Amino acid sequence: MMLDFFPLSKQTKDGRFSYCKECHIEYQQERYSQVDYKVRAKQAEQNKPSRKVATFLRDRYFSKAQVAMLKSRYGLTPTDMLAMVSDQDNRCKICFQRPPKPVEGKRQKQFLCVDHDHDSGKIRGLLCDSCNIGLGGFKDNTELFQAAINYLKAQEPEDEHPYCW
Repeated sequence: MMLDFFPLSKQTKDGRFSYCKECHIEYQQERYSQVDYKVRAKQAEQNKPSRKVATFLRDRYFSKAQVAMLKSRYGLTPTDMLAMVSDQDNRCKICFQRPPKPVEGKRQKQFLCVDHDHDSGKIRGLLCDSCNIGLGGFKDNTELFQAAINYLKAQEPEDEHPYCW
């Protein structure tokens, strides 16, 4: 029967691959003949320490997607990130709080956010989610920050201890 030439597949509607076994074998042989395995082995050997750090960070702080995002968005390697976390003692640079510990069954951020200057792209440090959102709300404008400080100070009660008798 003609269908016997096409391998079984759970991924297709009809249960068969769209290529025959012979064509697939030819394709694989051609593809693998172009790979330089010595170069690949050397690259893998050079990247081993970085992989260990990346795995540690991913398991401890970030998902695999977040590690990739840090690399593409900020140019941070896992080693850079680990150094920043260590330099700040895993604390927010503004409020000095640590990220919350994970609570079983509750999804929450368990890491610090990378704070950067939106104009220059320069990384300023790591912040907790609350401080990062606060900075973003003021659009990194120091005049707006000062206006907010003045507003809060104006709202403070005159008496130092208003609730004491």
